Amino acid sequence: MKYSIFILLICFSNISTAKDLILSKTSLGSLKLSQDSLISFQKIKKAFPDHNVTHEIAFGDSPDFHRIEIQNNEKEQLFYIVSYFDEKTDKDTSQYNIDLLVITSSKIIDQYGIRIGDDVKKIIIKRGLNLLVSANHFDNSIGNDLIYYSVEIPLSTEFKDKGMDYMSPVGVTKEQIILANPVVTSMSWPYPSWD
Repeated sequence: MKYSIFILLICFSNISTAKDLILSKTSLGSLKLSQDSLISFQKIKKAFPDHNVTHEIAFGDSPDFHRIEIQNNEKEQLFYIVSYFDEKTDKDTSQYNIDLLVITSSKIIDQYGIRIGDDVKKIIIKRGLNLLVSANHFDNSIGNDLIYYSVEIPLSTEFKDKGMDYMSPVGVTKEQIILANPVVTSMSWPYPSWD
């Protein structure tokens, strides 16, 4: 009896944790998402008190940016947030907009029931065909209405035989993505991710 209660408590605590990390158009767990709202490292730590939260100033092909990363206790990255420097934001700014939120773990599910590892067929079943396709650096995104999914079309034997190691995402159509039925490698809000 004692063990049954213990197992039930573990099951309910896992349900609660999973429920807290649902990405919707307006929130991720207790974190409210809006293109107008300001966030900070401290606000993210408060919204995810049981997680490891780090902040760094990062750079790349874009302007420098604030990058906040959230990991679970097993050191698995769950998601990260990017806020680009502009006329209102620089390295000393303590509050800033969310320019991009990228989900990197299958432990987070979106409001449609989709998570990393699910295939495009499931996206179509849950969200329909009214989806936009965009080309990223090395993959494509498919989605709309603030939630997007990164997918990579597998390289065909023909291209492998020509010595290519990846398929350019430029010019890939929605029909090609549906036919290839790749799996989701990340999810993003409010725009497609450029990873």
